[in-house]
Amino acid sequence: MAYVDADRLRRISTGDDVDLLLPTVLAGLRDVVELKRPDADVLRWDENHRDFYWSLDAAKAIGQAARYIEVLHDEARRGLRDHREVVAYYPRALIVIGRSTGWGNDEYRGLRILNDRLDGITVMTFDQLLAQGERLLEIVAEGQPMAGAGET
Repeated sequence: MAYVDADRLRRISTGDDVDLLLPTVLAGLRDVVELKRPDADVLRWDENHRDFYWSLDAAKAIGQAARYIEVLHDEARRGLRDHREVVAYYPRALIVIGRSTGWGNDEYRGLRILNDRLDGITVMTFDQLLAQGERLLEIVAEGQPMAGAGET
């Protein structure tokens, strides 16, 4: 997902304030970003079933993001009531939560599996966000063309 500057607007409906509302580069449609605590757990391991599952903090954030997606889609299909320029049609959500320092391949694979089962919501850690930003800066500094530059 490629975004331009964040909107100053955070209220998407009565009683619903998102952390960030970001317009996509090409279409200007809005997506939601929810920032959670960096010390929150993201994953838990179930020894009996030998698989990862969402921590309570991550599960709550996913539920919150799902609500925001639904509300934003309903409220802003043709623009928010007092902000007609803010249009969101089938918005997506990004949740940034926890840290992944010290994770191994198993944890990253577990996160990938769980993310792949979500529709319109992506969960990533603060460390992943930082690494993504650093890599993007390296690509720009090297003058390499960016893959997916036409993505909305």
